[in-house]
Amino acid sequence: MSVTCSVIVPTHDRPAMLADAVLSVLGQRVSTVECIVVDDGSRPPVDLAGDRRLVVLRRPDAGGPAAARNMGLSAATGDVVAFLDDDDVLVPERLDLALAGLERAPVAICADAPLDDPGASGSGRRLEGRVHDVILDATTPQLGATAVRRSDVVAFDEAYLGCEDVDWWLRMSERAAVTTVARVGLLVRRHGGDRGLAGTRARIDGSLRLLDQHGAYFATHPRALAFRWRRIGIMAASVGDHAEARRAQVRSLRARPSVRSAVHLARTLRA
Repeated sequence: MSVTCSVIVPTHDRPAMLADAVLSVLGQRVSTVECIVVDDGSRPPVDLAGDRRLVVLRRPDAGGPAAARNMGLSAATGDVVAFLDDDDVLVPERLDLALAGLERAPVAICADAPLDDPGASGSGRRLEGRVHDVILDATTPQLGATAVRRSDVVAFDEAYLGCEDVDWWLRMSERAAVTTVARVGLLVRRHGGDRGLAGTRARIDGSLRLLDQHGAYFATHPRALAFRWRRIGIMAASVGDHAEARRAQVRSLRARPSVRSAVHLARTLRA
């Protein structure tokens, strides 16, 4: 089978949600698709019914989403690579949207909507062209809303257990231009389930690593620096570390004063 699109689905201990994700890939209107499920140390191991378009790889121990996605990238044979988290689903025309966008740029994103409200107007950033200088000024696009020409894709940094997607976007946007297809292609499941190795603490640690590793970038991009510190503060407050949250919001204000950071700082002072 000649494969046009490879969809990489990392998973860990979510068999019911994974089944929905896989079905949404196999149900794409693009017929030449392969679904690469990377079982990141699930207990018990992933057990999926056979389909010639389905590839199941297994890591014996959990290494986090970056390591799982890299294993999937190594196995991908399609001209196009797309991503999907195991708790989300694709709409049937998702890969058609990707192929349309990739005619214009090496990286294409689409809009997303809540799984429990698929008719909602799509959310997500609209990015066009060379976006390296603005990519971290706000939340980076969902990986499930992202497709890349395989010849242009960069690997994930496995040192990150959280924020690996933010680091990936920073490096990917330096390499290639981006375009947006402003239609919903991804449905995001809203739930409070366990995030495993990629939980809130991992995302805080990943953000701090990002600030250190890409210090030169943040030194010349104050909006991105302020946004990252604000995100750290919000995450720290969500896990009850109000002292860290206050420090982060103060740093956000110092990097670039804003009403948002001031409001979040005030909240931490009342906590």
